[in-house]
Amino acid sequence: MNVELPPTIRTVLESQILEKYPMSALTNAATDVSSRYRREGEGHSFQITSEVEALSYLAARMPATYAANTMVMSAIAKLYPEFDPKSVLDVGAGPGTSTIAARHYFDSIEAAQLVEPNYHLKKAGVDYLSAPLANATWNTVKVEDFKAVGVYD
Repeated sequence: MNVELPPTIRTVLESQILEKYPMSALTNAATDVSSRYRREGEGHSFQITSEVEALSYLAARMPATYAANTMVMSAIAKLYPEFDPKSVLDVGAGPGTSTIAARHYFDSIEAAQLVEPNYHLKKAGVDYLSAPLANATWNTVKVEDFKAVGVYD
């Protein structure tokens, strides 16, 4: 299964983000995040620490994360053909990649609750992915401190 980002998201990545930062800055930021991850090892913070790092995530990692989530949604639909979700709870949402994949696959989703404590990743989702995340509510509490209210599909 070859999965690509929806054209509206690709347009954002190719125009708005590249207008703001040159590809070299995004590449350097992605390299820095990857280096921190490999160098610091278990138990350290690998947090995205700036806007350019968050946008480098959108350019470098989001396509693969979206593809993986789309494959999961496809498997769910095959296993449960009557599944017609109306709401999503996305814990550790990053910029909202999993919710976007769910909404792309299940057009029945009306509302989403996204939990993302990292300011820069949440801001990237709010600033650059607002259209596919319409009617989403963001919560910036730490994942381990989040208390769900209500029921989600």
